[in-house]
Amino acid sequence: MSAMDVDVAGIRAAFAACNLEVAEDALSTCVSLCAELGLSSDDLAAQWDAYSMNNQITGAADTDGLVGFRSHLVRQKSRTKEDASTSSGASQKRRHGKVSGTPVIKRVSESQDKLEALYNM
Repeated sequence: MSAMDVDVAGIRAAFAACNLEVAEDALSTCVSLCAELGLSSDDLAAQWDAYSMNNQITGAADTDGLVGFRSHLVRQKSRTKEDASTSSGASQKRRHGKVSGTPVIKRVSESQDKLEALYNM
């Protein structure tokens, strides 16, 4: 089910599958969150599960709890975008950057004894 297909029944089922409760008045907020952030109902339920455990929120997901949850998801999404743009920029710099100035030297041992060669390194 994509984020565009999310409905109240899907949210209720996804929360139930995670053994979570969601308040009736919070269901429409959940649907809005999915549409706004491009989440499926299963993703939203899993995210709420982690968020509620980390923030020690007990009981059903309600509209008050979803306010902080929305802020958390927006921060997380913007952080993910920043990381993606930073990592792609860094990989381009590495690809076109200077060659390392550190010489690579292979140590050559004259001994035939492999154990002795290890001690002489």
